[in-house]
Amino acid sequence: MKVIIIFKLILSVIILFSFSCSPSQIFIISTSDSNFDFYQGKQLVAKDNGKIKVQLNFEGQENGYFTFYSYFKNLGEDKILINPTDLQMVTNTSRKLNALNPESEIHKLIEEKKKLDESHSMGSCLNCLSGSFSVAASVVEGDHEAASETIDDMTEQMKSDNENYEYKSELLMEAKLFWQNEMLRITHLYPGDEIGGLIQFPIDFDATSFRVVIAAGDEEMYFDFSQIPI
Repeated sequence: MKVIIIFKLILSVIILFSFSCSPSQIFIISTSDSNFDFYQGKQLVAKDNGKIKVQLNFEGQENGYFTFYSYFKNLGEDKILINPTDLQMVTNTSRKLNALNPESEIHKLIEEKKKLDESHSMGSCLNCLSGSFSVAASVVEGDHEAASETIDDMTEQMKSDNENYEYKSELLMEAKLFWQNEMLRITHLYPGDEIGGLIQFPIDFDATSFRVVIAAGDEEMYFDFSQIPI
């Protein structure tokens, strides 16, 4: 009986490990609209209702999100508010998924940078104090060689910590610039104005199709897509 229990436990761990190591499902996304154009291998679907023109195309899948490029042009006589928080993906499993809000993502990155700065500053101070005490103790004991080695170790550690800090800071800055400049952000479009940018939706891995609902002003437009696993 004990052997059977152990075997079942090992089997459960193996199954759990295999699931945790398996890659995320990849999908082929295609428009369900017969009226589209190909551009650089991408399916572009454009619609307008006399007040606004909207163009949408699938860009790719990464880290659990679908990315689309969106384009808007105000064809009317009144200003129109374009807000990513008004965009939604409705799947055939009845899930309603909101587009990511760039303003929230930028705020998260700013907070992450603040925490990184505080952690680096505190770590540098503690390492410096700890090293200084070690050097002082070695000098008092007359062990100048140990004091010199401690100083060398401190220098190398500070260099490594600074390089790591700079690397992480650069990654956060690049991510912030991406959300600031590449993503579609809340914007008022005046008559004749146009804007384009990326939008991201969380993936419903159980869905086989979905509809992107574009809300602009008092109008809604619908873009239907199939979601086929590879």
